[in-house]
Amino acid sequence: MDANWKNPTEEQIFEFRSKPFYFISTAQEEDICYDKLYKSLTKLKEDGFGGIVFFNKSTAHNKKHFSKEEYLGERYMQLVKDCAKICTELGLHMWIHDGYACPPGTDGGRINPEKYPHLTPLRLRPDENEGYKIEEVSWGFPALEEPESALLHQKYTYEAYLNAVGEYFGNTIKGFFSDTDNRKVDDDAHEPNSLKKDYFPWTRTFKQSFEKEYGYDITPFIPSILRRETSKEWFDYWTHAGNLYQGWFKSNHEWCAKHGLLYTYHTSDASPLTYEQSPRSPIFTEGKTINVCSHGDYCGVDQMGARLNGGTLCRTEGYHIPKTWGAEHLDIKNPRFYSDSKYDLRPKQAQSTAFLKNKKGVFCEMFAANYWWALPQELLEVAVWQIINGVTFVCHHAYHYTFIDHLKYFAPPDFSKHSLYSHSNKEMNDIIAKYIYFTTRGKLQAPVAVIDISDDILEGLKNTAPYFDLCDKLSRLPYGYVVADEKGILENKDKFSAVIYAGFEPHGERKEYLEKAGLPILSYQEIDKLVDIINCNAKYDEITEGRPHFMRRLLDDGEELYCLANLHNGKRMQGILTICDKSFDVSLASGEIGFFTKDGQIALEIAPQPKEVIANINDTAKVSFSKMNSIPLEWWINDKGETTVKMNDDKEIIFPFNVGEGGTGKYKLFVPNSINPTSHTVYFDGTLLTNGVPDKFYDDKGITYTIENNTLGEHTISIKKDCGFMSHENAYLMGDFDVDAQIENLKYMMIRVDGCVRYIPEKANVTITKRSNELKMNKSWCLQGQPFYSGQVTYEFEVDLPENAILDFGIVRNVIDLTVNGINLGKRIREPYTYDLSEFKGKVSIQAKVVNTNCNELDNFLSPSGLTTGVKICK
Repeated sequence: MDANWKNPTEEQIFEFRSKPFYFISTAQEEDICYDKLYKSLTKLKEDGFGGIVFFNKSTAHNKKHFSKEEYLGERYMQLVKDCAKICTELGLHMWIHDGYACPPGTDGGRINPEKYPHLTPLRLRPDENEGYKIEEVSWGFPALEEPESALLHQKYTYEAYLNAVGEYFGNTIKGFFSDTDNRKVDDDAHEPNSLKKDYFPWTRTFKQSFEKEYGYDITPFIPSILRRETSKEWFDYWTHAGNLYQGWFKSNHEWCAKHGLLYTYHTSDASPLTYEQSPRSPIFTEGKTINVCSHGDYCGVDQMGARLNGGTLCRTEGYHIPKTWGAEHLDIKNPRFYSDSKYDLRPKQAQSTAFLKNKKGVFCEMFAANYWWALPQELLEVAVWQIINGVTFVCHHAYHYTFIDHLKYFAPPDFSKHSLYSHSNKEMNDIIAKYIYFTTRGKLQAPVAVIDISDDILEGLKNTAPYFDLCDKLSRLPYGYVVADEKGILENKDKFSAVIYAGFEPHGERKEYLEKAGLPILSYQEIDKLVDIINCNAKYDEITEGRPHFMRRLLDDGEELYCLANLHNGKRMQGILTICDKSFDVSLASGEIGFFTKDGQIALEIAPQPKEVIANINDTAKVSFSKMNSIPLEWWINDKGETTVKMNDDKEIIFPFNVGEGGTGKYKLFVPNSINPTSHTVYFDGTLLTNGVPDKFYDDKGITYTIENNTLGEHTISIKKDCGFMSHENAYLMGDFDVDAQIENLKYMMIRVDGCVRYIPEKANVTITKRSNELKMNKSWCLQGQPFYSGQVTYEFEVDLPENAILDFGIVRNVIDLTVNGINLGKRIREPYTYDLSEFKGKVSIQAKVVNTNCNELDNFLSPSGLTTGVKICK
């Protein structure tokens, strides 16, 4: 172990920097020229990323992407080659998403039912006369259970990349990633009448391959299998079906290994759930839980949804959606953000597989569908949840090369230059990389093996609660554990000191494996006996609410490293950690990991902890804005005065608003491209606007009109149209004004954008006035004339500091960059938003630059923004 390992260099942590999905959603020559690619990737590196996962992002709405015919063609491969060349020069790593779209497998239509009809998926269904019937399935083509599907995928896709950019294989280009989410049974299975609800897979050679593997004919037992009667044959059928499905990944992995590449993937992975808990349980769609991710170099998982438990897509639970246009939301966070996270064992399962099979690490596609209102603080909590459970390769979802149409709402947020998260990228990526660096030092210590209940579920286990409770308890103890099946325990018996089961008591062949391993076997009710079995030098005593999640590492020199993460309640955790009879104070913010050896804590965080408040500052500050204020015109009335929405068939949609004192002057009206002069006409107070010029909002093309208004009172903007806006399109009224929006009835109408529901009020009275150059520092700027403002605000004020002062900004939404007397003191992207000002004394000039998220502007929710609780001078 390097003597300086506690103070890692950039070179040491670079390997662990996130590599985001690099969404390519354009094929236009002016967009994908070499210079623009170079500029984009340079910015990406400056933001603290360590590489990219090159991802062709084709969409139904986007007509300027690479077509299926162009995909893998000469122009497309030139783009890939340019990216590889630039990544080489910049020192970035490059991975490649191996599909035209998600999920992969059809290779841009090269593998299709007309050409390869024998690759159409098959399923079993009950039949009154014959007992069962075999029918083709209209989704999920090609059947990954058919070995030919993988061979064709390698021929059309992998070999195309080999021929075009093979010179970069194994150096700049590290490997391929398969994004096989929703490959077989998607969330439609939750619907009562869904055809996907009872999916019993079959193949044209299932009978033969099964008989070769198990020595008997499965077909006589199919009727009882379809009745869900547990038996040895039921168990064998599902085990074989899972193994066939996983063969696609196994074959791809073998191809990559032969060509010097790594391989990773995730499929619709989930914790081991019964069919009653979820018809998408991977046990019945993909195979034995712990084996699903075993056929790559990085065992892969997915994280979706604004909560720690990212496996909600496999359950019937929905997402938390803030309510409406123009209403204040004091807390945008999903109230279930922390709840039930013990039921998400996916990263632990992947870590367990990596541990048992000596894999390189654990891959996680992270942050998808956390939405625009997610705070950097919350994203870090999500990351910490994954990392403390074993994730070593973080892939941000996503980094947009171009930011257009409905992609702005495709499982946001986005981390590119287009997004305000770019103001926190570097700091977040630094934290994540350092956390992974430390959680990969030495070897994972996991002396406790918890028996995976996947086989128990196939044998009829219904009560899974003891299993999840057991794993949750073990996560909060310093011993260390992994999930394993009995065979895996036997193969790794020297790594374990005890085995615990929370399903059926081990029996039959499974019991024989454990007897050969010769390890103590405990019931989940006997967890307290571990203290006498496991040799562990640490214990934790709680002082305040909250108990850490542990990871335990054995370093090369025999020293132990204890990693403690604070999660699940959003509050600071304080306690005492004792290692080898030495006690250390533990004080961790939510979403923070502390690292301890017998010599104490390894200091990573720089934000000081105030002990005493000297003075409160709740005054106003002079402010300046980085851009114009705006009103997203998503609330409308029709020509009858009735509330309507932009997608309706109304021939005219009208936005009424009032102009108050100082609100006159020039405004800008951006109208998206589908509303254009050839098929729509735009009016201000009944006067046709003819001064429109081509413009962009982000990367969306449209028309911007200049409106000159010199009168107070009521005004209208109206659009006479042939068809409605798309759901992802907004017109924006922009100007140097303040906005007051008074609304009634929060649930009148709604708009859906890629799974996000937005409610439109029944009534809205909007007034614009002169934009103030002052803001109160203890109140969200949403409530001070900037309800839909997403951008930067610079607060300027003076304070009189005592000696050794700490400046505490309380709750900041969301990122603050502080300068004192012209000296920049850096950013804070999560609590505590505190700064050590001991270098200063007396009256000082403060400049605080604060940015919020894109939520207010893109989702039209009044997410609290700016300095919201005042400023405290502390010691």
